[in-house]
Amino acid sequence: MKLSLPLAALSVSAAGFLFSSANAYFCRDAEVATDSLYWFELGLHEKKGADLLGWTEETWDQEPAESKLDGLTTDEKNILRKKLSESISKATPSSDDKCWGELTILERKGADMLGWEAFLWDDCSCCEPASDNKDWEDLKVAEKKAARTLGWTPCSWDHELVHPKSEDIPFQKLPSKMRSAAKKLGWSRLSWDSCSDRSPDKRRPALVRKPPASDDKSWENLTLQEVQGAEKLGWTQQQWDGDDDSAPPSDNKSWDDLNRQERRGALMLGWVAEQWDLPSCGEPYTDDRYFCELSPAQRKAAISVGLNKTIWDNDEDADVWDKGWKKLTPKEKKAVQSLGWTFKAWSTCD
Repeated sequence: MKLSLPLAALSVSAAGFLFSSANAYFCRDAEVATDSLYWFELGLHEKKGADLLGWTEETWDQEPAESKLDGLTTDEKNILRKKLSESISKATPSSDDKCWGELTILERKGADMLGWEAFLWDDCSCCEPASDNKDWEDLKVAEKKAARTLGWTPCSWDHELVHPKSEDIPFQKLPSKMRSAAKKLGWSRLSWDSCSDRSPDKRRPALVRKPPASDDKSWENLTLQEVQGAEKLGWTQQQWDGDDDSAPPSDNKSWDDLNRQERRGALMLGWVAEQWDLPSCGEPYTDDRYFCELSPAQRKAAISVGLNKTIWDNDEDADVWDKGWKKLTPKEKKAVQSLGWTFKAWSTCD
């Protein structure tokens, strides 16, 4: 019997039983048919399974299901409630608080006799060790060393960006050093192999918009052809240089929605249909990265303009974001350029 309710305390309300507990809450809410039976309703084979898991008739029948009150008189209900209240705090078998991979061979046999399978037993927990829920800075020195052996970095560990290849290898097929490292992190063979919830947080866009060279020029540096192209798209010098925050209607159109003159203007500026229709406003790829993912040179550049790790990762305000391109100092301009920003993107993106 897998209990899906905490068992430390029991109180009775008008609506029935109300539970509260300071102990661990069993999140596994899957059930098998034997879970709703009284002990006397179990077959000999099922009772043997329950016994292997550590259950007795007394502890098995202690779960206060409301259905157990059906058909009873008020006095009988009160007597049963009192009995349940007294017995509810009795310890359930240790097997009930284990993941499938932590059960002994006999306990797994018992669970199987009751109709349980690994995927049902571990419905919302895959037996991750305590280290798996720690931030990198909270890991012990030995745990950090073990994590690095398995291919983790401080950045990938904290943000689960890309899982190392070791995550896809069965425990027995891991190189000996990796197996030893996994054990130091608290993994066992069964828990390692039974945990399947390893989906990385992939923040990378599938495609990146790559504006033409003209997009990084100020109006006065555009060629005559590029100026004509910009005008066909409806740009004015003030809008292009960022002195006017507005943009022409063509800037929000798909390639297919551009009229003939606008499409001609886009071609004159160096655009092609495939790139035009990708998401804009052309923010650099670094804008979709955590601070720890930036190269050392990019982190240095970010810090030089007041963008430290906290500000960067939390998208907090910084003075540099409020400056127009022309107001940036040469040092600031060089820094933001090393982060992938262009004149046009800086001038038009919010």
